[in-house]
Amino acid sequence: MGFNILNVVSNEGSLVDIEAGIQGNIFIKDIDLEKRTNRSTGEQINRNTYVTLVQLDDAGEEVAQRTINWGDVDPTKNYAYNVYCRNVAQMVSILECFYTKEEVRANFNIFKGYEDTVLSSDLTPIISDRMESDKLTDQLGIEFKKLLEPFFGNKEHLMKIVLVFDDRGQNVNLSSSVAIAERNEVKPEDSILKLTKRENDGFKKAEEFKATMLKEQGIEETNF
Repeated sequence: MGFNILNVVSNEGSLVDIEAGIQGNIFIKDIDLEKRTNRSTGEQINRNTYVTLVQLDDAGEEVAQRTINWGDVDPTKNYAYNVYCRNVAQMVSILECFYTKEEVRANFNIFKGYEDTVLSSDLTPIISDRMESDKLTDQLGIEFKKLLEPFFGNKEHLMKIVLVFDDRGQNVNLSSSVAIAERNEVKPEDSILKLTKRENDGFKKAEEFKATMLKEQGIEETNF
């Protein structure tokens, strides 16, 4: 984990932010399912399932923290179903850091309350309806949290996770890939976690953004 001077500027006196990249020694501190609002506008943010991650150093001390989340499904988009499926797959990727594939398949009910619809192989009415889509997403978060709650704060069950910059190089969240997490003990040569070319390019934009911020604040950039 590198040293990021912007973390010191923005989070002085607390844990720094977990940096973008493939990060290890991560445990889950908590999951918040409450919807959040923009402090400036008061409008609801179209995100859901806020997972607080904490990173340990090699000595087992807590050194960094970050909250990740997923975007809501927009039923007006023709790719809405694909977004829902990707969100599910990413949650499964995290769950499989704590359970076997068979246990996840048996216990992660991704269509809670809509089993009859699923059996009919037609999810279009759900995904295409704002209210139904939101209900499905909310229930997904509930099922996800229920399975992970026994591991909250557990520093014995660690994972690796892929965090990337957005297109502006400013904000960090989950990779767009399906495979976003794996058990911490997986060796680098056996890892399935990768960064796409676009995600790697995000680091360049982040460096440019960092340089601009430091210049505006009158701070001379230093390599630590």
